[in-house]
Amino acid sequence: MLPWMNSVVKAGRYNKLLQTLLGGNVKKMGELYVRGEATMVSLAAFLNLSSATISQDLLKNQLKKSKISVRNSFIAMSTLRGYSLALLWSPLEILLATSIFITDANYLEVLPWMLLVALLGFVIDATIGKVTFRNEGVEEVGTPSKLEKGSKKKLFEFILALVLFLVVVVFLTNVIEFNFLFAVTIALFPFAFIWALLLKRKRSFFQIGWFNWKRQTNHLHNFIVLLLTLAFFTETLNASPYLRYLQESASSP
Repeated sequence: MLPWMNSVVKAGRYNKLLQTLLGGNVKKMGELYVRGEATMVSLAAFLNLSSATISQDLLKNQLKKSKISVRNSFIAMSTLRGYSLALLWSPLEILLATSIFITDANYLEVLPWMLLVALLGFVIDATIGKVTFRNEGVEEVGTPSKLEKGSKKKLFEFILALVLFLVVVVFLTNVIEFNFLFAVTIALFPFAFIWALLLKRKRSFFQIGWFNWKRQTNHLHNFIVLLLTLAFFTETLNASPYLRYLQESASSP
């Protein structure tokens, strides 16, 4: 179901939000770092890994006159760290959804703590990035006033949609009492479809979504070898006495 959420983001042109924000009135690379990481965190919540590639391509174009070593360090820090901060709390991250499902934890209870950790991580890393690249200049791209006017509205819509999706997931898990992984799965397509209707992008949504869904679903067989070998290893480890030795040594004083 994940391709459908990515498709409505692309149909609504939210994937271009990063381009407009990065092309705003920024003169220092330190300021661009803070803005780029903040946008990366919000986009990665829906676009997942594809947001990193979009961000890296845009930053390469904007920083093409900078030193290669500085540019590569800047791009790696802002995109990868911003992406990792989004993975801490985004319900679309499969590792988080699986962890919630396995531990039977309440997503609503752990969400504030995960957001707090992500916020602290963002403040610390943004400060480090701003100080590290404070003396590096940035070439301005586009007209700042037009870019910022349109991007602020687009960013507000995007954040509102993200909040509403979290509300839907929390409602399904706490009121309807579905497990977290199932709640996220069944909420993805209806939420994405309604979002596309509100944006009046239904046709683009189905065109992009159907292509992405077929492409990604037809490549799921690549995971068979990984999952089969992982399952074999897990079952073998549980049946062997070595796991018991590790548990006894860990519990002993």
